[in-house]
Amino acid sequence: MKMQKHLGLLLLLISSSNGAMATVLPDACGSNSQKFSVTIQKNEHSPQNPASGQAQLVLAENVESDYRCFASGCGVTVRVGIDGSWVGADKGNSWFVVNLLPGEHHLCVNWQSRLAFRERQVDVAKLDAHAGQRYYFEVAVIMKVRDNGHQIDRVRLRPLDLDHAQYLLKISGRSKSTPNR
Repeated sequence: MKMQKHLGLLLLLISSSNGAMATVLPDACGSNSQKFSVTIQKNEHSPQNPASGQAQLVLAENVESDYRCFASGCGVTVRVGIDGSWVGADKGNSWFVVNLLPGEHHLCVNWQSRLAFRERQVDVAKLDAHAGQRYYFEVAVIMKVRDNGHQIDRVRLRPLDLDHAQYLLKISGRSKSTPNR
């Protein structure tokens, strides 16, 4: 019994010190202190054309999970950063659009969570954008359980071909994110 108490105390100290570690984000992201609230507009399934003289980035979040999702259990919020600033967020199987000036851009996705091990999940990509072009990226949220029972939670940013992108938009709603104050 005494050993269990000490083990429990040790685990509590380890988990609380782990949460105290600062999340270090790539330069493409924004400040870790900025969080978003996200709502989903279920009846929008395709973006409008890019603004004149601009390129357009469409990001579609796709949740791959071994877990049963209850309520918002798989409604993972992922922040999206471009060139060092957050531009919005997705939640669950949803998508959103950002118009960009032509040129080289550095993209970042980051799992927004209260849990430090999830908030450290980040991925980056580079985009060479051209005026009038639309670029599709998948924000893959991966929640899997290995054969040995260990949980894997990851977020990945991957370019999409047009067919896959259109399918993801068709089965998803458009996300609208608002920065929390």
